[in-house]
Amino acid sequence: MAFRTTVRITRSSILPAVLALVVGLWGLSLQADPSGSYTKSCKDCVDNDGELICQCSYKGSYKGTSINYGLCVEGSIWNDKQTLRCTIKHSFKNSCSNIYWNSDRITSASCRKKNGKSANTSFNNWKSCEGDIANCDGTLTCGPCP
Repeated sequence: MAFRTTVRITRSSILPAVLALVVGLWGLSLQADPSGSYTKSCKDCVDNDGELICQCSYKGSYKGTSINYGLCVEGSIWNDKQTLRCTIKHSFKNSCSNIYWNSDRITSASCRKKNGKSANTSFNNWKSCEGDIANCDGTLTCGPCP
């Protein structure tokens, strides 16, 4: 003996389902990848807790690349020959060069000192700095120079 189940679909049962779907899709749009021109030449991008990971093209071939975008000006990420780069939003960018960072520290930067010479420096835990990161005579600090 087979049992048959009848499901009745009414307007009152469809409305909550549609609302749940719309709210779910709206939540997904809030977690969109960071913006920038990289979207024109990169594919399969994933945001992994502040690290943007993509396959980016140059001269017809794709290569994996990533960037921790917490130091980036919003909308400034671009594909530089299969390497993701961005404009840094903190003031130290004006007097430092060769800046490299990962998910929790600025691993190296060459920063100008008051005497005009350069100093190699680093900065631990940049995520904990809520204000500006400044170059204070060749040393990176959180906040303005003393």
